[in-house]
Amino acid sequence: MPHQLLDSLSKPYSYRGSRIYYDWATKHWRLLPEPKPDPEAGFEEWIESLTDGGDAARLKELKAQIEAALLSVGREQ
Repeated sequence: MPHQLLDSLSKPYSYRGSRIYYDWATKHWRLLPEPKPDPEAGFEEWIESLTDGGDAARLKELKAQIEAALLSVGREQ
């Protein structure tokens, strides 16, 4: 049985156990899909880091980009 389980893996078997699983239906090892990051949470963290760092110039640039995007969306509706 162990030979059958390891048969579809490439040696030297240096896989992360948390990133791989055995698909019993197909009898093959598969990689788990990459978790998709939450862009909104990342954006909020970025804004917070800019604020904490006192980067007013970059925050103003972002404000201008967001205002331009809002104007663009408003024209489309």
